[in-house]
Amino acid sequence: MSANEKKRLIKTIAATLALITIAVSAGLLMGYSGVRIPCIFNVITGLNCPGCGNTRAVLALLRLDFSRAFSVNALFPVEFGYILYIYGLLCFNYIKKGKVSFNSPPSWRWIDITALVLIVGWGVVRNIFGW
Repeated sequence: MSANEKKRLIKTIAATLALITIAVSAGLLMGYSGVRIPCIFNVITGLNCPGCGNTRAVLALLRLDFSRAFSVNALFPVEFGYILYIYGLLCFNYIKKGKVSFNSPPSWRWIDITALVLIVGWGVVRNIFGW
């Protein structure tokens, strides 16, 4: 690993720790205060977006209530996993190439397509059946 890659790795670790700290702090604040982030899509259309319930799912996970996390948004594990995949790819590209870019290898593009189909499909299905 080159000296530049080591510096970028340290920056990436620091940024990741800062993001985790902010996310946990926001989760705890919302959990104890009752303040929630409104879904703009839901406010405007009255429909649930594919991510509606993710805040409640994260708060349930902070309480280790896995069944509640799944019940508020059944696709939450897929969405969260895809977010981690994207973040990991961004970090990898930054460390190796020195630039922040989402450039998944061609052999991994099926992950993007599958996530897109699942997320859009879930958004449609949950509004048809009222989930």
